[in-house]
Amino acid sequence: MVKILLDDAVEEMLFNDEARGLSKNTIDKHRKYLGMFTRFLNSIQINYIDEVEPRNIKTFMIKKYHEGSAESYVNTFLRSIRALFLYCENEEYISFKDNPTKNVKWMKEEKKAIRTFTDSEVKSILKYCNVQTKKGVKKKSRENAGLLTKFTRERDYLLVLLLVDTGMRISEALNLRMEDIQSDEISIKRAKGKKGRIMYISSILQKQIMKYERAKKMYFDTKDFDVSEHLFINKNGNKYARDMSERDIKRICDGCGIDNDNIQKTPHGFRHFFAQNLVINKVNIYVIQRSLGHSSIKTTEIYLNSLNYKEVIKIGKENSPLKNLR
Repeated sequence: MVKILLDDAVEEMLFNDEARGLSKNTIDKHRKYLGMFTRFLNSIQINYIDEVEPRNIKTFMIKKYHEGSAESYVNTFLRSIRALFLYCENEEYISFKDNPTKNVKWMKEEKKAIRTFTDSEVKSILKYCNVQTKKGVKKKSRENAGLLTKFTRERDYLLVLLLVDTGMRISEALNLRMEDIQSDEISIKRAKGKKGRIMYISSILQKQIMKYERAKKMYFDTKDFDVSEHLFINKNGNKYARDMSERDIKRICDGCGIDNDNIQKTPHGFRHFFAQNLVINKVNIYVIQRSLGHSSIKTTEIYLNSLNYKEVIKIGKENSPLKNLR
């Protein structure tokens, strides 16, 4: 076997991931987690891929756990580590029997019920966003600040409506282009795992798309630079960044008085809300799976943990076998 430095193996794997067409988000995660792992190995004088033993990986996992990382986060590291050694095995840098990850098990994760938005909280969020779009803007001059404010408020309202109405991932929403939107449906082409799907959109969402496009046109007609073809863009005409969208969603939640720290005040929180409402409305779990774009029903089941016990009891009563006997 050829002696391969850990850092070289990681860079080679990342290059291969890019060639395979994996998402930038996945590649960035591998780079981050494997970087932390290799630095740990280097600190204990392990520099080559064939020097890594199962106990080194387990020691690293225990270290992250004792530092306060949740079991699920520790398993995220292991997922990237497994990907690295599988790549090295396929490239014959190590043999199957020498792959140290095959003797390392996942850390058992605590199954937590996910607290998501209630109907009343979502109504408050939507009302807050709607009111913001109707507020008068005092600054009308300096680089069209008024038009910019109108544009960003309409964009933020559209993003929230879209997440609530479709349950799509934030990455999928930010990757949308106008060409993906038809009269009553959205084609999600740049989905996670490249598993595209089509989602129905309501008339409320269609109306907001028109309002947003009008505000966007009014603002960018005053600019002389190219505008991205993406649906969601920033004030400079570039694709709306994920970190900015997450910051704006939290600002909106805080702005309408949602102060419960147990709630995910993130774009992903609306995805849980969407899935929960489909369950409450007795939608078949396989339809929910397809709507969320999950390749495995087990992933969908995680989202069902967001149901609180009152909703579970309500659904149980409505579907009681004895009650519904004919």
